[in-house]
Amino acid sequence: MKLLLVACTVAGLLSANCAASEIQELEKRCDSNSGLACLDLSVAYYTARGAEKSIPKSLKYGEKSCELKESMGCLFLGALYEEGEGVDKSLEKAFRLFKKACELNDPLGCRKVGGMYNTGTGVERSSTKVKEYFEKAAALGDGTAMAVLSSLYDNEDDEKAFEYARKSCNARFAPGCTHLGLLYLKGKGTPQSYLKAAESFRRGCDLGDSDGCANLSPLYENGKGVPKSLGKAKELAIEGCDEGNGIACNNLGLLYDTGNGVKKSYKSANKLYEKACNLGAGAGCANLGVSYQKGKGVEPSLQKALELYEKACEMGAGLGCNRLGFLYFDGDGVKRSYKEASTYFEKGCALGFSASCWSMGYLYFNGQGVKKSLDKAAEFYGKACELGYEIGCQDYASLVK
Repeated sequence: MKLLLVACTVAGLLSANCAASEIQELEKRCDSNSGLACLDLSVAYYTARGAEKSIPKSLKYGEKSCELKESMGCLFLGALYEEGEGVDKSLEKAFRLFKKACELNDPLGCRKVGGMYNTGTGVERSSTKVKEYFEKAAALGDGTAMAVLSSLYDNEDDEKAFEYARKSCNARFAPGCTHLGLLYLKGKGTPQSYLKAAESFRRGCDLGDSDGCANLSPLYENGKGVPKSLGKAKELAIEGCDEGNGIACNNLGLLYDTGNGVKKSYKSANKLYEKACNLGAGAGCANLGVSYQKGKGVEPSLQKALELYEKACEMGAGLGCNRLGFLYFDGDGVKRSYKEASTYFEKGCALGFSASCWSMGYLYFNGQGVKKSLDKAAEFYGKACELGYEIGCQDYASLVK
């Protein structure tokens, strides 16, 4: 268990060894209603530092600390009940304790409550409450909460998503910087900028987020926002992949797939795509699907391609949804269904995949799988254009003359 408090130095009152005399002094201070002293005692008895391990005493002092409005005492107890460490596991008790910590203006308490509302752990799920508690945590300066809110508002309110990502990055929360880079890359909630995307990815990378480093690789490959450097692109991809980052493995696979900066090898590319897929990078699953569909370095298999596209789409990879859409549009390996095609194209578009937006416009223009609507066609062509799909710009312009 990752205890919220794991040493006897919570309030800076105890030495590393937690001498018995210090325990006695803390007991006196706790009896005088010092919440921090009670908290230190709770941790000391739990960790057996300076005192014989005693869960009952740890709970006793932890409860008093919480009652004395020491938020960290509430958090410590909540963690014990959440994990069932030395006590009967009770998610309901954990929830109440985290909520009390939040009421005491502890951002971690608010974030824990928001997370429990999100998963329905110890309390009924509520998307409204999720945002309420994460927003309180963010207002208290919690960078993690800001990043979560940015993701929650993604595809719902682009401006809020951008603002929370910006705040999270300014709070030096590495994944927040990476997400900010993705928003700059897609032009969501802010004008599109490869330069600012690269700066944000670099900051995320420097702060320790491997996704930030991985997302820099294709920018160096294509010279977007940074000077073109295939060597740097390869270096970042190899480093990230070796550290178990799926995005980096997929990027390295693309280099071998195209022979960009390395000797072209479909087999090497496919191994990397498979590794990326297994590491949770949907784009890796989708690209491996393309290899199976086209027979690049593997025996062609539409069934395998279909399975990989489905997995990729479920994982949020727009390319996977887009390829599924075309399988159903063309009746390639599946029964032709324009309606099914529209389902996957629409999902791909929602995930920011420009070609899927254009395909939705095409379906509405021709009334295939959806009711014909030139207004809807223009809407999707416009989205494709905003995402940098040139044909979408041309088709949009032809409809709004």
